[in-house]
Amino acid sequence: MYCTHCGKQTRPDEKLCPHCGLPINGSAGESQPPAQKPSGSPVSGGLTIRNMLIGTAAGLLLTALCAPLVLYARSRVLQSPLNPEKPPAVEVSVSDSLQPILEETQPETAADQPAAEIQSEPTLTESAPDKTATPETLWVELLEGNALEFSQPPDLIAYANNQEVTPPEGVQLAPFCQDSCFRFHQWLGLTMPGESYDVIYSGTTNTLGVQLWGDPGDGIAHVYVDGNLVWEGDTEGTDTNYPGGAFVKYLQIHNLPAIPNHILRIETDATGGGVTIYFFGFSPAVP
Repeated sequence: MYCTHCGKQTRPDEKLCPHCGLPINGSAGESQPPAQKPSGSPVSGGLTIRNMLIGTAAGLLLTALCAPLVLYARSRVLQSPLNPEKPPAVEVSVSDSLQPILEETQPETAADQPAAEIQSEPTLTESAPDKTATPETLWVELLEGNALEFSQPPDLIAYANNQEVTPPEGVQLAPFCQDSCFRFHQWLGLTMPGESYDVIYSGTTNTLGVQLWGDPGDGIAHVYVDGNLVWEGDTEGTDTNYPGGAFVKYLQIHNLPAIPNHILRIETDATGGGVTIYFFGFSPAVP
C-alpha cells in the first residue's frame, strides 16, 4: 500500500508512514500510489516544513561564508586611491614654558645669519705713503749703462734676485712670478704676461731707480710709483756692446715726497715679452 501524504510505499501492518511520519489512511489508495504532482509544485504537509528548514539553514550558511569576502572587498575599496580617506587634522598646542626652548633650538636661516666678512688680499706693506707721488710732480730719466758704474751711484742697492742676495734692512721685495721667474746670480726675469715685481722702502727717500738689463726677446715694461704709471717702454736687448745684445739702462724717478713707504712696481705687458731686472736703487736712503 502507499501513504496518502507522501506517496511512498509502506507495509500493510504499518500505522505511521516511515517516510513522513503521518498516520496512514488504509481505506484509500491501498493498491496504487497517489497521482504524481507536477515537478516543481509545492507539496503539502511535512515535506514543505522540511524544505523550509533546509532552505533556512542553507541561507544562514551562505551568509556566514560570504560575510568575510564582503568585508575584505569593502576594505580594499576604502584603501583604493580612487577613494582616499584623509585622517582628521590634529591640532597640537605648544606649552608656553616650552616655546622659548623651541625658539632657541630652531636653526638659523640664511637671512638670520650674519654676512661673512670679506677679507682683503694681503698687501706688501701695512702702511701706505702719507703722500703719493703723481706724474705731474715727478722727474723721470732713462740713463744709459750700469748705475753701479756711475759717478754718483745709488746710496742703497737691493738686488732683484732676493733668493741669491738678501735685501738690505728696510727693503721689501715681492716678485709675483711664482715658478716662472728666471733667476741668474743677482738678476731676476719676469717671463710671463701680466707678471709684476713690487718694491717698498720703509725709510725716507726722494729718488727711486730700477736697473733694467733686457735680453733679446724681452718686451715692454710698465713702471708705477705709488700706483701711478710713470714710464713704459720696450726693454728688448739690442745693444751689441754686450754679448748677444742687451738693454742696459737705469730708470730713475726723482722728486718724490721725502716720506717712507713709497711703492715701486714693474709689470710685464699683456701682449708678451719678459722684463729682466738687475737691482733697485734708493737715493738718499735715510732709515
